[in-house]
Amino acid sequence: MRAGRGQVVRGAGQYHAAGLRRLFNKLLGSLYHCLKTRTLYDETTAFPKTALKELQLTA
Repeated sequence: MRAGRGQVVRGAGQYHAAGLRRLFNKLLGSLYHCLKTRTLYDETTAFPKTALKELQLTA
């Protein structure tokens, strides 16, 4: 379903877009933290195993 500007799109695409926004915000937050603290990115810190399991369950 196509919607005009400002209209809400309902359906599976809505949940997918929300998930992508959430992941992007998490990655952006990790980048910000690394730049601010001058540390290298560590995937195990950014995405602990419990969070990865949660992401796999929702996918």
